[in-house]
Amino acid sequence: DAVRLTPFSYNLPAAEVVRKQRVERKLGNRSHHAFFNYALEERRPDDVIEVAQVIELGPLSVPILAVNFFISDTPMDSATFRIGFRGFDWERPTGPLVQRSIVRRVALMHGWLAMDLRKEHISLKGTIALTLELLPEPGAGNRWMSVGIRLGGGRPAFDRRGTFEQWDRMPHRYSINVVAMVPKDEPDQKAEDPDPFQHAVDLRITARA
Repeated sequence: DAVRLTPFSYNLPAAEVVRKQRVERKLGNRSHHAFFNYALEERRPDDVIEVAQVIELGPLSVPILAVNFFISDTPMDSATFRIGFRGFDWERPTGPLVQRSIVRRVALMHGWLAMDLRKEHISLKGTIALTLELLPEPGAGNRWMSVGIRLGGGRPAFDRRGTFEQWDRMPHRYSINVVAMVPKDEPDQKAEDPDPFQHAVDLRITARA
């Protein structure tokens, strides 16, 4: 029998020559609220749950080494994620910046989940929308996870429950960041904005009684 191979091609980003030494740095939301989380739960067995967090990478292309995502609670011991990188038009995530599908099957535990992307050879710049899609698993029962969020300022976050549905803008920010190789003398990202809700929780009022 003859075996036929189907050709596949995609455009490589333009190469940028950077003479500066590079260092690993986390870009995006690096903290989470101590008391509030956001529940991602399937409404139907074939539900697709997808979230997006806008991240600023800077003016130069930077290699993406990993994606970090904070999970505060889940009954699942493993899950399959599809990772995507999209543009952002200051209203909603737009078309994909990386055309190929990036899928990772990972063990789940409480805390920061790191998904290695070194072998993907992805380099991006500017303002992007990083998407994480929890793929359905028929017959796996009720699946949900509680994920870390921030309630303070920062780049916007989005949610949708279907590949072709509209993105809904969320009132919070997801605790999602990327590990990237940035020029060593580039200034670090500013400290994340204080969380106003955290101040409300920490406030103690002394009463005479």
